[in-house]
Amino acid sequence: MRSAFRRQSSPILLLSLSLLFFACATGRPPLPDAGLIQNPAELLSLIASQSYGLQDQKIRAKIDLEIDGIKERRATARVLHRAPGDLKLDIGTFGIVFLSALVQNDTLRLHLPRENHYLEGPPEEVLYRITGVDLSYYTLNRAILGLPTLTPLDLPRITRYDVGQTQIILEIRDPLWTRRVVVDRRTATVQEEHIFDTKNDRRLSSRRLTDYRFENGFTLPRRIEILQNDNRNRIRIEIDRREINTGLSQSDFQMKVPSDVIRH
Repeated sequence: MRSAFRRQSSPILLLSLSLLFFACATGRPPLPDAGLIQNPAELLSLIASQSYGLQDQKIRAKIDLEIDGIKERRATARVLHRAPGDLKLDIGTFGIVFLSALVQNDTLRLHLPRENHYLEGPPEEVLYRITGVDLSYYTLNRAILGLPTLTPLDLPRITRYDVGQTQIILEIRDPLWTRRVVVDRRTATVQEEHIFDTKNDRRLSSRRLTDYRFENGFTLPRRIEILQNDNRNRIRIEIDRREINTGLSQSDFQMKVPSDVIRH
C-alpha cells in the first residue's frame, strides 16, 4: 500500500518541487491562481480587480520602436503615472532626453528638446504624428503600462466566449471594431488583445502582454508590445523597475518648456 501511494504521489511531488525550484530560481513569487472561472461576468471582474487600488506608479523601462519595418535606436524611459489619467514620460539615450510628454485632462503636451518642437492635443492623435502607431483603440496610459482595458461594463457586448484547456477567448463587439482577447485560464491575465475592423474583419492593432509579476499585491506585465500595419509598426516596452503607490502628487506632473519652442 505504501509503495503504491509513493508511485501515485511521485508525479505530484515532482511537479511541486519543479514549481518551487522555478520560483526560487527566478526570485519571483508565483502569480495568484484565479481558481474556477464560472462565467464571463466572473472573468471580467477578476481581470478588472488586478489593478484595483493602483494609485500611482514609477517605472523605468526600455523602449524599442519600429516604423515601416525600420528599427529606431533603443531608448530608456522614465514614466510616472497617477490614477486616473496623469502620465509623465521622459525618453532618451545616454542620459540625454529627446522626448518629454505630459498627459493631463485628456490633453498631451509633448516637447522634443533637440528640435525644440512642441505639440499639444488629444494624446492618441499627437503620438500618432510622432510614432506612426495609432493608440486610439485603447486608453493611452493603459495601453503603454499594460493595464487591462476590460471591465464588467463590457459584459453585454460579449459575442464569443470559448473556454479551452489553458486559455479563454473573448470577443467583444464595440461600435467601430471588435476586440478579441486571449486570457490565461489559470491566472486570468490578458495575454493578447486584437482589434479588428467590424466591417471586413481586418486586424487593425494587437497588444501582447507578457512577463507578468505579482508586485505589491498587483498582477502586472513587465513586457508590453503593440503591433500594427501587418506588424511593420511596433512599440515594445520592457519594464526594468516598477514602484507602486509611492504617493505621487500634482507637483510630480509638471513640464517646463522654453519660451521659444516651435509650436505645431
